[in-house]
Amino acid sequence: MLRRTLQQAAKRTQAGIQCGKAHMPECKRNHTTASTCHGLWLTAALTMLAALGPGLPAAETPARMIAPGTSYRAIHRQQGPVGIHVIELDPSEEYISLACAIAGTVPGRLKVSELAVLASSASRYAVAAVNGDYFVMGGRTDGALFGLNVRDGHLVSAGGGRSALVLLDDGRARVASLRLDAWMQTSTGARVPISAMNQPRGRNDVVLYTPLFGTSTKTSASGREIVLRGVEEPLELGKVYETTVTASTYATGDLALWPEHVALSASGSTAGRLEQIRVGDKVKLCVNLAPDLEGKVVEAVGGGPVLVRDGRISIEREQENFTASHSDRRHPRTAAGIRPDGKVVLVAVDGRQARSVGMTLWELAQLMLDLGCRDAVNLDGGGSTTMWVRGEVVNSPSGGRQRPVGNALLVMSAAPHGPPTRMRITPESVSALPGYRVTVHTEAQDDYYNPVDMPAMGMGWAYEGPIGTVSPRGEFTAAEVAETATGAIKIFCGGVTARIPVTVHARPAALRIAPEAATAAPGQQIRFTVAPFDESGAPISFDPSQVRWQADTAAGMMSGDGVLTAGTGPAGTVNATLAGVTASARVVFATETVPVEGFEDDGACTAFSWPREVPVSCERVTEPVREGTYAARLTYDFTTTDESRAAYFEIKRDVGDALLLHAWVYGDGLGHWLRGKVTDANDHSFNLDFAPRIDWIGWREVTAPVPADAEPPIQWDAIYVSEFHPERQDTGAVVFDALRAERAAAPTQ
Repeated sequence: MLRRTLQQAAKRTQAGIQCGKAHMPECKRNHTTASTCHGLWLTAALTMLAALGPGLPAAETPARMIAPGTSYRAIHRQQGPVGIHVIELDPSEEYISLACAIAGTVPGRLKVSELAVLASSASRYAVAAVNGDYFVMGGRTDGALFGLNVRDGHLVSAGGGRSALVLLDDGRARVASLRLDAWMQTSTGARVPISAMNQPRGRNDVVLYTPLFGTSTKTSASGREIVLRGVEEPLELGKVYETTVTASTYATGDLALWPEHVALSASGSTAGRLEQIRVGDKVKLCVNLAPDLEGKVVEAVGGGPVLVRDGRISIEREQENFTASHSDRRHPRTAAGIRPDGKVVLVAVDGRQARSVGMTLWELAQLMLDLGCRDAVNLDGGGSTTMWVRGEVVNSPSGGRQRPVGNALLVMSAAPHGPPTRMRITPESVSALPGYRVTVHTEAQDDYYNPVDMPAMGMGWAYEGPIGTVSPRGEFTAAEVAETATGAIKIFCGGVTARIPVTVHARPAALRIAPEAATAAPGQQIRFTVAPFDESGAPISFDPSQVRWQADTAAGMMSGDGVLTAGTGPAGTVNATLAGVTASARVVFATETVPVEGFEDDGACTAFSWPREVPVSCERVTEPVREGTYAARLTYDFTTTDESRAAYFEIKRDVGDALLLHAWVYGDGLGHWLRGKVTDANDHSFNLDFAPRIDWIGWREVTAPVPADAEPPIQWDAIYVSEFHPERQDTGAVVFDALRAERAAAPTQ
């Protein structure tokens, strides 16, 4: 009965096969293999495979349901080219909701896939996810978020009012720019405005820290801080808390955070607002969001800038303090949008690869309009762009793997798990070069698209046409062909056959290398990728180990996986050859060196340390000096702790699209690690290595490359001395002079 019912359903939908008891069909073809069928056969995905042929449009894969009211599809646009991944969901669906996920504490990072698993339970589980807000990358506050983030109705972080995707308690989704509306009222009635919550403290900020931020505030010793008792987490928006001051410190920083306690930290011109507050004072605290959205915010994931407002492109980068290079250059992108009917669209655009170059924010905004969005917001992108669907990353992260991120936007399902009623088979089609291997996977699903275990049942595999071979485990290997061959992988179960169309290309019609042109500095590493395309412009699958990479001497040395270590130029060529077709990229060594800091102007000299008990100071000196009249000395004492410790000299200079950073350093010969820190246009922080050991005494020029993932303009934040060996207890001083940046003379293509 079950078998007959399922077969009838398959006939109605022309989309799948249904299989009851194990029944291996008699197959008389010579190229047939047998395996095990793990399930009842499909109603939707498989019959669609049976109906599909080699003429499947290359531009877009059919949307597949991944949960009630929720689908995923991939789009490939020849112009660019660009790869696009789209999730569409209906928040009004009974079982479906959106959620913000964090890595336990706010300064923390996990992969999107790990965040999805961490947030899942048997009754409510993630079915899809994308990366979320911008975050600090590296340093003491690694993983701290920059925008508004709300989880389960409770505030996680908030700052300067950048836009966010917001979910209200009535189920509506909104793109909104909400600012923190928070204050502390002293015993005298004076109100102290709070500018941010659970974020790195900037100059002239008053920041509220809760235990969700971790074990301490991670602030430097350049401000004033107080601790308040009587605030339970999670904080309730709009509630006025009656609290007691239990600690007040100045020039200490990094206060410990305890349960039922919060801390206020102020710096610069705002520090005086906390000066008259004493231990034992009774103060009031209130945290809210503004403006009022006529509904309670239950989930929010920050980002920015707004892309689409009221059905029109509206790139609001200046209002949200984003640079022109962030919007005008093509990068990997993540975005969220809302259609007029309330449905939500999540998008991931691959970039920095031969098969997908990424999008500008203008192109991304147009895409969101094309997908029917009335409002849309950009989320963090670049190397962070990740889309996860039902246990697998479906996009191609630009770094070759998932980057751990500060938070994620999850699609959650609360649908119950039921018996198997359908089967999904992947891939749905194959277009490949000879030698490419792929395993055909089968998955049984229930009525709500949840994977379900099935008893073993007979399954047979076969292929038709001169396309390759299929193993008993369903592994397909594309054959060597002299010209394009078409055929199919066939699957048998219970007297019903499914068919996966296959095209094997003797050679690609086109081969694209990315970047096609690059400006390099000697010694810099540049990753190249290659992608083959067919006559229609659709990408072809291939075995990356078959690519042969070459570079001439002027360009540098090429690794087998496409990484160039740049030579000395002045110009060179990188070649990639695949299946007899070659693509070339031009490498030009056209750089200019610009001064960053020479310490000739009489300005503030700022130093700080980690942990705070490490004494550190800096001063302008006239001896020793490398250039001009002045240099800067950083003095440190590493004898106060055996923990990892560092002494920072603050720079805070814009170095644009720098490729390399240079500094003259008068070493003290003590062997400590010399590092640097930069921040990119997306507020991501990166640590650089200038020298593994300061093992010299006297002047030496040191150089550090700016990471390829850093999106210009770049800010050079600091240069610092670091030590992690407990036994290296000493005091020392190094002198810096003639800080420079080396950048491309023309924009990198």
